[in-house]
Amino acid sequence: MTAPVYAIDIDNHDFGVIDLAATATQDFTISNTGDADLIINSMMLSGANAAEFTHNAAMPLTIAPGNNHTFTVTFDPAGLGWRHAQIDLVTNDGNHAITLKGAATSSIPTVPVSNWAVFLAIIALVSVPLMKFVFKR
Repeated sequence: MTAPVYAIDIDNHDFGVIDLAATATQDFTISNTGDADLIINSMMLSGANAAEFTHNAAMPLTIAPGNNHTFTVTFDPAGLGWRHAQIDLVTNDGNHAITLKGAATSSIPTVPVSNWAVFLAIIALVSVPLMKFVFKR
């Protein structure tokens, strides 16, 4: 009996921590180690942050026995912190998933301002016009 056999080089990937204004990419290679055509009918992104991940694979996709297909996933974060998604593949060799995650940080430093700092700044601004300068010779 002939059958396709799905194999992938990376079944989960961590894009690491990148700047919120940046993007990161990763190539994935699906192989057919069987002796019949592997047909990928769909490759859909799902999960809480699925919109922040994209792939460039056109569907449906047929991979002949002994061949492979490489596609790229791009992580383009829309918010700070960890982002998670999954690629759900429907094939003639069953359903498969690729787990994705990455984090975004901001390169703009945040400086906490306490109420005391604001109070002292206001006092300093109000006090300057009230000061009297006396010069003696």
